[in-house]
Amino acid sequence: MTDGVRTVKQLVVPVLGGDDDDTDQPEPAPGASETAELRASGAALIAASHRPDDQAGGVHRAFARILDELVPDEARIVRFLAVAGPQPSIDVRTKSLFQIGSRRLVSGVSLVAEMAGCREGERDRYYLANLHRLGLVTFSAEPVDDFRRYALLEVQEEALHVLETTKSISVYRSICLSAFGLEFAAVCFDTAGYDAGGWQTYNRGDKMIGKGPPGRYDSGTSTDSTGA
Repeated sequence: MTDGVRTVKQLVVPVLGGDDDDTDQPEPAPGASETAELRASGAALIAASHRPDDQAGGVHRAFARILDELVPDEARIVRFLAVAGPQPSIDVRTKSLFQIGSRRLVSGVSLVAEMAGCREGERDRYYLANLHRLGLVTFSAEPVDDFRRYALLEVQEEALHVLETTKSISVYRSICLSAFGLEFAAVCFDTAGYDAGGWQTYNRGDKMIGKGPPGRYDSGTSTDSTGA
């Protein structure tokens, strides 16, 4: 190949996109590098699960981070629920035939923050929302066993006003720690000597009149619904 031909080829190759030219290569999709990093981190976690020396030793690694995301009042709520168990809450809904088309007017009325000794009890919904976000608290559709405990909630101002001024009904619900929350409380809080303000055991001291076994209300549970 003559020097003239060689020179022409050197000029043409960059223009036509020879083997050494990457200007026409497709650009990576947006977020591709971030996805690759996440995939690598996920693969590393799965690989670590096969090595006994990399295990958390029974304590979830998220516990320390969760503590950093709690305010003192939220810690009090977790400790209280761990000792006192599920607590009553109510929703107030419009009353309709078979509850078809019913609308929720008030939700999540409870006394959990006050009973837990929170300094800012009026922020209970914010506290419970954060605890639910962290997976510590569950809002259950199941009521507590002693339905009499809901009477105090129905006379709270926000619920009472709606019940008295609209055609509405109370829906009994409960608030409790999740399984993850129970484990978190057991690891992170010392509950020795703490009786949850007297709610560690729930015994109203009911006196039964008539035949039949007496109802027992201990720790929020009952064995006989007739024990009024």
